[in-house]
Amino acid sequence: MSTDNNQAEGSLGLYARWWHRLTNSEFCQASKWPPLPTAHKAILKRCHNLDEVMLSEPFQALWQMMPEEKQSASRMEVAALITWVLASVRKDSKESLATNMARKAGEGSERPRVSTLRFQQLIKSRDIEEFARRLRRVVQQVDGTVSVQALAREVENWYWQHRSSQPSIEPAKRQVLKWAMEYYAVAPKAS
Repeated sequence: MSTDNNQAEGSLGLYARWWHRLTNSEFCQASKWPPLPTAHKAILKRCHNLDEVMLSEPFQALWQMMPEEKQSASRMEVAALITWVLASVRKDSKESLATNMARKAGEGSERPRVSTLRFQQLIKSRDIEEFARRLRRVVQQVDGTVSVQALAREVENWYWQHRSSQPSIEPAKRQVLKWAMEYYAVAPKAS
């Protein structure tokens, strides 16, 4: 593998490398990574909950790619959540999820791609299953185009903050607030 490919592989997170192999992207082909079976993405899309994701072959493939020091019971649920959400992504881009949600729905449109109501429902999700269901729907609404690496990081941040018994001391570090600030900065303003 060339030095450029080694640097690119090192800069990508585990979830992004897994996603590129899952979709057999151009980046995967250029990096000469073996693609994962095409059925893996379909299997994940048919899962109804995180338990089904964790029991699936695609999740097990990811879990086996994970360094041993990161394979713990506490990390398994968040890994399944990220896996399930990333299966809805069709194209890796540089644009974050919140920015993509807030973009205008179309040329001449004055409404965002994801409505304010749907965005608020996402950030107010009460549990992990509800969050996953809403987030997967939102990813579909933005045509499955989002930064894979950023999305994996944001989902992981949301998960650990949601599971924490103590709210973050610094509100600006909360993932839902970051999403809200980014979404409302880009969303078309109501007249």
